[in-house]
Amino acid sequence: MLPREPSRVLLRLLSGIEAGVVGGIAMLVTLVAGSLTRGDPWWTTPNLLGTTFYGMRAFRGAPNQATLAGGAFHLVIAGSVGAAFGLICGGIEPRRRLLLVRLPPPATAPAARPSCTR
Repeated sequence: MLPREPSRVLLRLLSGIEAGVVGGIAMLVTLVAGSLTRGDPWWTTPNLLGTTFYGMRAFRGAPNQATLAGGAFHLVIAGSVGAAFGLICGGIEPRRRLLLVRLPPPATAPAARPSCTR
């Protein structure tokens, strides 16, 4: 007996999770780079996310379990958003329609960007 081919919905779900986790890793790397640029420790952002589970203990000292928990929490949330996106938008055939969904808001609405100059 031949194995059944996975359904299209399952493939869209798994593709969305994969894309979400890869995007979450890229986002976490960007946030860590931003922390280092500001002169903060690299674990500031993961520890901030780790306060969900560890409370204020997450801000004490160096990287610890809260750092791992915060990074894992970030990847779970990014994977969940990717899964939802894959299920909702995975069936759209002309991929050009998804271009505006992928662009960040400043690129789609430059006039909406707040001005930092006085």
